[in-house]
Amino acid sequence: MEGIGEVAITRPEVRPLEAVLKSADVARHLGCTPETVYNLVKEGKLRAIRVGRLLRIPESALAEFIAGGE
Repeated sequence: MEGIGEVAITRPEVRPLEAVLKSADVARHLGCTPETVYNLVKEGKLRAIRVGRLLRIPESALAEFIAGGE
């Protein structure tokens, strides 16, 4: 219970970070070229994250792509 003048501090929910993959790793997994991976991202078929000039694909995005049968 809060007393007079005390402030409740709420903390945001902390979730574990998800691993991300390089385009070359995704290409090896899919048996294609990194250029194909870039095209899939550009076409909106594969979700990715930009970190400056770098492209990273969350593991969940790769799993969704595979499950979708694209």
